[in-house]
Amino acid sequence: MTIAIIGSNSLLAEYLIEGLAPQHELILFGRRSAGHQHAFHYFNYPDSLPSTEQLMQAECIFYTAGAGVQSAKGESNAMGYAINALLPLRLLTELEDAGWPGKWISFGTSFEIGATDSPEPVTEESLVHSTRPSANNYTASKRILTRFIGETPLKIKAYHLVLPAMLGAKDRESSRLVPYLVRSLANGEEVTLGSGQQERQYIHALDIVALCRLLAEGDYTPGLYTVGRAPLVKVADLIHTIFQAFGQDASTCLGTSTRRDDDMKVLLLSGEKISREIPEWPGATITLQQAVAEYLA
Repeated sequence: MTIAIIGSNSLLAEYLIEGLAPQHELILFGRRSAGHQHAFHYFNYPDSLPSTEQLMQAECIFYTAGAGVQSAKGESNAMGYAINALLPLRLLTELEDAGWPGKWISFGTSFEIGATDSPEPVTEESLVHSTRPSANNYTASKRILTRFIGETPLKIKAYHLVLPAMLGAKDRESSRLVPYLVRSLANGEEVTLGSGQQERQYIHALDIVALCRLLAEGDYTPGLYTVGRAPLVKVADLIHTIFQAFGQDASTCLGTSTRRDDDMKVLLLSGEKISREIPEWPGATITLQQAVAEYLA
């Protein structure tokens, strides 16, 4: 099978490339080839974009490009809306108009749930129709694509996976919580943290790749899926686990800063639909402890 990956330099794309390359021919669209021996097209919004003709060579397309997920990068809100919503909508509708017979797989985030302290799992329907305030323009832009695929009848087999927080030790330099803590503690740097009272689901990138492989190779009902088959963890417990690995106490660091997700007390995605429609996928198989150990290796 020929598979295209748009945004091939993203963290998830790195794992997808590694997991799919042995069995499939890959066409990558990114800012740099990263030394891969696959077909590569330079992709840099807005100057160099994938064409419909290029994409129609693929039988399956993964859209992993994103902007604004890490606020430290300083990307503009306009760029975020373009890459997270407008470009995938344009590509998807152009492929639909061209009669492309393949599969489209894109991704959302549990942060789209918005401000809530409800312990009730969020289903696909409740996510699409949510009126909860967005934390920022990043989550607002991500909601657009989620709602489009969740509500729009498409001839293309389009799958949109709303993911929990993702872990994977290929990510060691970003401002995400786990690599930030491991890097700071290893270098003896000062750490500032929120209260840690929020609850989040965590899943390893390899478990996501296993799900993506099933969708690419199998025959499953297309549409929107909340990928909720992952444990719910209090953020403070994760922080304490990492500090303890360095023989340190996190207590003095917790509550030393205000985080932009403080009002999102619980982000709990439902796993009911995905369990029913894709029973071959076991959910999260790599434990939080195993994932953290990878960063420390």
